[in-house]
Amino acid sequence: MDKSSVEHDLFLMLGILSAIFCTQKDINLDYEDHEEETNLCKEIEDDKWHQNTLSVKSFVKDKAIEMYAKKGFDNVKKTLKNSEPFQAGSMDKEKVKDNDMDISFQLRNVKLYNLGSFQVKKFKSKSEMSSAEFAVDVPSIRANTDYNVNGTFKGKKVDGSGNADVNVTGISIDNGKIVIKETPEEIQIVSIDLIYDFKDLVVKQSGLNIEGFQPNEVTEFLNNSGKKYLKENRKKISSKVTSELKSRANAKLRGKNRDQLMEMFKNS
Repeated sequence: MDKSSVEHDLFLMLGILSAIFCTQKDINLDYEDHEEETNLCKEIEDDKWHQNTLSVKSFVKDKAIEMYAKKGFDNVKKTLKNSEPFQAGSMDKEKVKDNDMDISFQLRNVKLYNLGSFQVKKFKSKSEMSSAEFAVDVPSIRANTDYNVNGTFKGKKVDGSGNADVNVTGISIDNGKIVIKETPEEIQIVSIDLIYDFKDLVVKQSGLNIEGFQPNEVTEFLNNSGKKYLKENRKKISSKVTSELKSRANAKLRGKNRDQLMEMFKNS
């Protein structure tokens, strides 16, 4: 699967989810009954005779919308798993400065793994506001990147370039929100808000030098400073990620309305 195909499928799925919760129904998904609801919905949809009653028609419509939302998340997970590693590109140069350190670094060719392992804990839409709240857990995300760094740590020179492998575990997003704007011509994402948390981070790398440090001390420095950076800059990092998601998704959604997206989804 090439990169353009992956991006198309992934960001189209974001739009399809948007189309689902732009429907005239609030959705509150319970992931414990996923299989049961899916099977029940299919049985009723296949039973044409029972669909003649208004109450059953309404039930089928409501359950179908919920099933579509669940299928949408499943398709996003499938796309992410099939596209590993996900190419996240490069980051602008970042600067970290406090009492102990004054360091600049840049990441290039960032590749992400295990994104498709996420589990949705909550998905609740509000149709009158064209918005949805969500909560997600990810057991771990692995990032591989080329880097260069220079600066000082406790008066010691820090410099180097090479490759780094970063494993972040216990990731959670508990108060995510997405807002959509729908017109007859298209659906666009207005905003995506989220703040992450995580339990641990481990870095393996080659090429970094800190004056007077042994290799194990360099590793300890990276793990400690990496955790601190990700914790203290959660809002800034989350904002960068969601801005990129919104921009790329809206580019794929331009000119596609809800009916077109739902039709594409039924055939996915």
